[in-house]
Amino acid sequence: MQRSLAKVWTKLLITGGIFIVFPNAAVPQSSPKTIYVVVPVTTTLKSDEKIGRKKAGLVCLPNGTLDAQDIKVGLADSAKGIIKALSNAGLTAVSSDDFTAAPSERAAYSVRWLKAVVTGADFNVCAKKWGMGDRQRVSGKAALAVAWSVREGPLLLSDKTWSAQSVIEYRSDQATSLDFIAAAGVVHSLNVDNLRD
Repeated sequence: MQRSLAKVWTKLLITGGIFIVFPNAAVPQSSPKTIYVVVPVTTTLKSDEKIGRKKAGLVCLPNGTLDAQDIKVGLADSAKGIIKALSNAGLTAVSSDDFTAAPSERAAYSVRWLKAVVTGADFNVCAKKWGMGDRQRVSGKAALAVAWSVREGPLLLSDKTWSAQSVIEYRSDQATSLDFIAAAGVVHSLNVDNLRD
């Protein structure tokens, strides 16, 4: 009888008992999906600070100066271009206004807040069709200095910061609005490689 019990006990150890000695390995959990939340673009420039010159007419005669106030709308709209650039690079991005996930749901994401601050601007543009009634479309050069930062939480100090310079030029046949040029300049300064781990 004792020998029979010993055989049964040995069999239990070999079959069922192995789960006590070697528990099942934990199922690996997938890493949280990284999502970039783009906050509104701001500037350190004062509204009345001079940022360049404007000209008008077919021969581009002097027509006054440009203030930072003149590109305010363009800077505000540039967040849309930043999101598009990130998406084109295969990254997930939304605006801070559209990031509506509840705190309990955010555990599924690795949230990174991306911010751009325009610290300098120099525009030299011309409205060639000024005399023909089109005073909004301009061409020329624009240079922007942008300070970028990315952080893991909206209340935390920046985890990574860098500065970038952007110079873009629009020919007369590419004339567009001053706001569009300002927004394009901000987007052009973004180097997506700086975001990759």
